[in-house]
Amino acid sequence: MLRHLKRKRGFTLVEIVIAAIIFSLVSIGLYATISALSGPAELSTKETTAAFLGKEALERLRLAVNAEVWDDSSPATNPLAPGPHATSVPVDGVTYTIQYDVSDDASAGGRFVNLNVTW
Repeated sequence: MLRHLKRKRGFTLVEIVIAAIIFSLVSIGLYATISALSGPAELSTKETTAAFLGKEALERLRLAVNAEVWDDSSPATNPLAPGPHATSVPVDGVTYTIQYDVSDDASAGGRFVNLNVTW
């Protein structure tokens, strides 16, 4: 009878427990790696979106440069009037704030635009 039990093939309980422990450790390591990589990917997405929104805002300002827009008689509606300007844009559940400041450049007869995009 004992010979018959020794000839059976298969895994022992100890081998199964060790395999389960190794599998658990590998799974935890993979989860930690994936979790660590998702943070930088999300930040990169937000930075790329902010750069795009900033470029888009500057393009709108560039299109607004004409003789009528340079008239400062209505600064509330003029996007190129000297002073601070701000707007918020929601994108994929994140609200981006586009702030820019227009200042006169007396020496060159033009204007400077300082633009910041935050989230």
